[in-house]
Amino acid sequence: MNQRVLKLLMLLALGAGLAGCVSDTLSNVDTQPQTLVQTEEVPRYDPVQRDQAVAEIRLKAEGSGNGELTNAFADPDGLNQPMTPQEQASGIQELENSAAQNSSSVSDAELVAKQRSIQELRGQAQSHYKNAVNSIQN
Repeated sequence: MNQRVLKLLMLLALGAGLAGCVSDTLSNVDTQPQTLVQTEEVPRYDPVQRDQAVAEIRLKAEGSGNGELTNAFADPDGLNQPMTPQEQASGIQELENSAAQNSSSVSDAELVAKQRSIQELRGQAQSHYKNAVNSIQN
C-alpha cells in the first residue's frame, strides 16, 4: 500500500512539473521588452522667457548672500532659551485658568437644550428627505 501511495505522489508531482513547463511554452504573450517611441514634443513654454527667468534667478542668487546655505529650520528669533521657573509657573497657571474657564462655560441645561435642538433638526431633515424623495418619484 505504501508503494502505491508513493507512486501516486510521484506521478502527481511529475504531472504538476510538466504542467508548469507546458503552460510556459504555450504562452502567447510577447515577453520581449518593447522599444519606446521617441517623439519630439513642442515645449509648452516660451524658451526665450525661460532663459530670461533663469538668468534673473542666477543673477539674484549671486548678489544675495555670502555663499552660506540657508537653514530652513533656523528660528528668525535666534536660539531658544530654556524657560525660567517663573515663566514655567506663569504658563502652567495660564493653562489651568483657561481649562477652568472652558469647563464652566457651558451649563448642563444649555447642553441638554443643544442636544434636543440637534435631535429636532435631524428629525426635520429626515422628514424633508422623505418628502423630497416622494415628490421626485411622483
